[in-house]
Amino acid sequence: MCDKDRKLWITYNGEIYNYKGIRTELTAKGYQFNSNTDTEVILYSYKEWGSRCLDKFNGMFAFAIWDDEKKALFASRDRIGIKPFYYFQKGDCFIFASEIKAILISSLVDKEVDYTALHTPAMYQVSPFTGFKNIYKLEPGSYLHFDKQGLKIKKYWEINPTENGVDVEKSRRSWIIYSMRQ
Repeated sequence: MCDKDRKLWITYNGEIYNYKGIRTELTAKGYQFNSNTDTEVILYSYKEWGSRCLDKFNGMFAFAIWDDEKKALFASRDRIGIKPFYYFQKGDCFIFASEIKAILISSLVDKEVDYTALHTPAMYQVSPFTGFKNIYKLEPGSYLHFDKQGLKIKKYWEINPTENGVDVEKSRRSWIIYSMRQ
């Protein structure tokens, strides 16, 4: 899908549960929608707020937005990492997909096993590693930006564990207030 100016293009896997509220907010700012999809809401949210749009999304998703004017790619993964996002980057080549096998079919990718990633203490690949050299998984709660300057990855959200335990009543009140706003 693209925006009305055909400058931003999105590919997307997932669901934004609160997209109707975000759509209302964007409509009030003057955005016009051609569909009733959460995909279009993501696109215009990015146009309005840039990477800060991720703070608004409640859902499970992996998406990539190509900015044809800036010749830049912005991609993100949901906070918990429900939807996968794999990528290969070498020089000015960037390939991404929701499955590793889609990357492996490219003749640009050497299909080499990453033995270091396969021998983790947990006995499985921990993000960003996948078991293949130079193929990585975008970590949950992260986004990336790729342009002629290269690849930059940032965390936009993470769980902060505490040794103090959880105040169940405070958490319950916060959830009730949050639910009422949606």
